[in-house]
Order: sequence, then C-alpha cells, then structure tokens
Amino acid sequence: MSEKIFLLSQYPEIALILWDFNTDEIEESVLFFYIRKRIKYLHQGLLSDEEVGLINELSEKYNEGVSLLEQR
Repeated sequence: MSEKIFLLSQYPEIALILWDFNTDEIEESVLFFYIRKRIKYLHQGLLSDEEVGLINELSEKYNEGVSLLEQR
C-alpha cells in the first residue's frame, strides 16, 4: 500500500519547520519523521485544527498512538 502524500501549503504552521524543503509534496512517513525531529520548533498554539488532526493521525500510525503535542 502506498503512502499518502500531503501538500505542505495546506499546513502553513507545519510548513514553517520544514523551511528547507524545496517541494510542496511530502510522504506521510517523511512528514512524521521531520515533525517528530523538529517538534520543539513548532508553535503549537498557532496550529490549525487540521494541523492538530494531521499530527495526531500520524502519531497514531507512526508513534504507537502517543501524541507529539502538548495537551491543549
């Protein structure tokens, strides 16, 4: 089964921590890897509901259901 592809332009706050990517498209496993690696640079209070949902969805799949986000 192939991975989902996400468009960084749809997730502007997440895109800020991926400033060094020269493409808009990113595979879900790669996206999760970099979110986990750079989570300390993510301004969690500025995340949209869609971005929170995406991070939680990826955490469920790639992080044994443990959220990377602080509780709101």
